[in-house]
Amino acid sequence: SYTTLFRSFFDEIGLAEISKNNPLKVLHSLLEPPNSDSNSEDQVAFIGISNWRLDASKMNRTIFLARPDPDEEDLIKTACDICDSYKKNASTNHRPLLEALAKGYYQLQSQDTNYDFPDFHGARDFYALIKQVSYQLVNSNKDPEVIVVEAINRNFGGLENSANTMRALVSNYLYSLENFISYETPVLELIEKNFSDPNARYLMIITNSNYGTYILEHFFSEQSSKSKILVGSNFEKDLTKEEYSFKTLSNIIIHMEKGDSIIMQNLDSIYPSLYDLFNQNFTIVSKRKNCRIALGSTNNPMCYLNDNFRCTIIVDKKDVENKDPPFVNRFEKQILTLDNIMNPDQIKLYKEIQQTLKEMTTPAFGKAKSFVLSLERMLAGYGEDTIKALVIKNWKEDKKVQDIAERIYSRIIALASMDFILASENSIYKQNNESVYLYFVSSYYVNHIESLNDLIAERVVRDDWPHKLAKYVVYTYTNLLEVINYDPQTDDEFKVGIFEEERVVENALKNFFRS
Repeated sequence: SYTTLFRSFFDEIGLAEISKNNPLKVLHSLLEPPNSDSNSEDQVAFIGISNWRLDASKMNRTIFLARPDPDEEDLIKTACDICDSYKKNASTNHRPLLEALAKGYYQLQSQDTNYDFPDFHGARDFYALIKQVSYQLVNSNKDPEVIVVEAINRNFGGLENSANTMRALVSNYLYSLENFISYETPVLELIEKNFSDPNARYLMIITNSNYGTYILEHFFSEQSSKSKILVGSNFEKDLTKEEYSFKTLSNIIIHMEKGDSIIMQNLDSIYPSLYDLFNQNFTIVSKRKNCRIALGSTNNPMCYLNDNFRCTIIVDKKDVENKDPPFVNRFEKQILTLDNIMNPDQIKLYKEIQQTLKEMTTPAFGKAKSFVLSLERMLAGYGEDTIKALVIKNWKEDKKVQDIAERIYSRIIALASMDFILASENSIYKQNNESVYLYFVSSYYVNHIESLNDLIAERVVRDDWPHKLAKYVVYTYTNLLEVINYDPQTDDEFKVGIFEEERVVENALKNFFRS
């Protein structure tokens, strides 16, 4: 007769351990060893896998088996086995290269690097590196050094010097790589390679501003037109209600089935439900990919995954240190900022505009080095990244730089307060460039909006409302408690502070457009 052994396998049990609801407490009695009165046939074997130790109440009820970090020999053997999985005995011809990668990664993990985040790169990055290198060695005619450098740049990016450090360490064991140590692939090219590689891990884009989504839309318009951008809610009730997470996950499942690409940002509350997706741990049924998604506290359905589906996550640089290393290690990571995508001509124009704004707020007379108010106070929405974004957005290779600059200045002047105009009246810039200064001032008065009613009358009507949707962001120094005069028959006023859920905002907007 056949003997069947039943077991309960709990993957990523550590994620449940850190939950504020303490769901693993129910395991205490179930993990107790059987007593003499219990029926051994009723016992079920239990296996839990975690990236960190659980608390003592659970550890003391189980046999704890720790898997140590792989040593150098383990990494070399793993690299060779991965390479052989693509072609039998392929590692024999490329063993020196594979050994160099393994030794370089071992040094990266064992030595005290200058990383701000020591566990930022882990074993998953190494395995992905070996897979990419092995596949290219077996299936392409590229030079091995080119293959290695490209793979390192893709799989060990995400920090300022992480790819440089890895290339330097590998070159200590692979001397033919020395000429490629300083080779840095442009970040936009690395992102493009990820998007076009069907075997690549999903991408995590790390940015130090709110322009990550804008950059993707600007430079990858073809991919972005097929992408759905999902930005998480910051409303307090949405952060705690399971209903919001369920709704968001349901939308993601629909995109998975349709084969859309999704760009996710600020959805930390649902990322633990998508670990199988991020792992690309797919179950193939009738030649169709399926993936398990945790829907709520009780449902773990197997969901169909279209082959064209891609997933990209945007993370703010300041939040990286708060992310769990196992979560970060699942992705191919790149830093995407306005600085590392600007060409030298754009950088030069940006610096010229910054210098102009500084001179326009530096007094020509007296001992003061600057006006009493900051540029942030005098120019609504001002910031270094704002000017950089304007340069990138308005840059046209077939346009003269002077024409581009004038267009940018017109955008800046539209955001200027009267304080800025007063400051520039006695500035160094006016003293040295009076004719240009007068052009700026006249542009301000021509386009200046006196009131919200003027904006509605002049701009919204001009834009053919209601046949076209006019969208404006209006900066004001008006107190929030001040009454705004508007026509209640045609206009609705919403105070964002009263909303507590994203659903309420959506319903308010739907009702407005239906009316």
